[in-house]
Amino acid sequence: METHKKQHYIPECYLKNFSFDDKGIFVYRKNQQNNVFKQSISNIACEKKFYDIDATFLDNNHLEKTKYIEKEVFANGFEPIFANLLDKIISICHKWSFEKPLEILTEKERDYFAELIAVQYLRMPNFRKKYWNANKEIYVKRSAIVQAFLSLEKPEFKNVSIDLNFDEKYASAFHSDFILNDEFRHMIQEQLVKKVWIYAYTDKNLHTSDNPILKKPHLPNKESFVEGFGMSGVEIIFPISNNLLLTIWDEEYFSELLPLNNTVTKIDEKRLREYNSYQYCFAEHEIYSLSDDFDIIKVFKQLNDGKDYIGIKNQIKTH
Repeated sequence: METHKKQHYIPECYLKNFSFDDKGIFVYRKNQQNNVFKQSISNIACEKKFYDIDATFLDNNHLEKTKYIEKEVFANGFEPIFANLLDKIISICHKWSFEKPLEILTEKERDYFAELIAVQYLRMPNFRKKYWNANKEIYVKRSAIVQAFLSLEKPEFKNVSIDLNFDEKYASAFHSDFILNDEFRHMIQEQLVKKVWIYAYTDKNLHTSDNPILKKPHLPNKESFVEGFGMSGVEIIFPISNNLLLTIWDEEYFSELLPLNNTVTKIDEKRLREYNSYQYCFAEHEIYSLSDDFDIIKVFKQLNDGKDYIGIKNQIKTH
């Protein structure tokens, strides 16, 4: 029997921290009539054979590697470490005391967790789509240049078109190159490690989504350096559980926050609404919550003529 057919791009070990019983979760799905429902975490943020590399792109000596990314890289590699560090962060933050502050993550653990955030970012469908579309666009533009050159050199080629057919099955193999690229992953990791990490706690309810790692710019017109993780004035937002949010701040622009590095603060009502709004606005399709408390979304829809807000998708400029 084939295993690992249903493949999560957001791990279940993460989603359970927003679950009411470690199994179920409330889902708000954009642009759907009955858009709030309960769902098992085993059935959300996943796609069938999403990371499988088609046999067409594997030689005969590596046909058993079809599920290498899903099984070896994620299930047996990153995810157990991710689960352990998530559990430790949540446990320490719940015990936090300003009278006797605790160390949340050691330097080594923080380094690991920064890499895990990078992995989580790279494994997402929107990351694959962005780079796969850019790759196709580059080939289309190259072919146009070749065609123009041939037309100039040989007039008989003037009306000859170059047809490009892209095999969409190659997208997962193309994506795997990014996932396995240590240099690319470590570039993001290095940007994260040096920043100011502040854990924000609430006794209310934080949302997450199918696009949980967000980068909020605090300065206008800044270049998106290292996928935005190295952008000047950036705040990186990552919900950890229904009560806990990790915010990571540019260490130069927010230098006044340095004394709060590796500490816990409280989220007031205004910031809670703000952070939950971000998860809604930049979700691809779904927002997840411990309970049916999507009132902030109803406010957004009222302000948007009853329609769900769809955030602007990042694209790579190829010109």
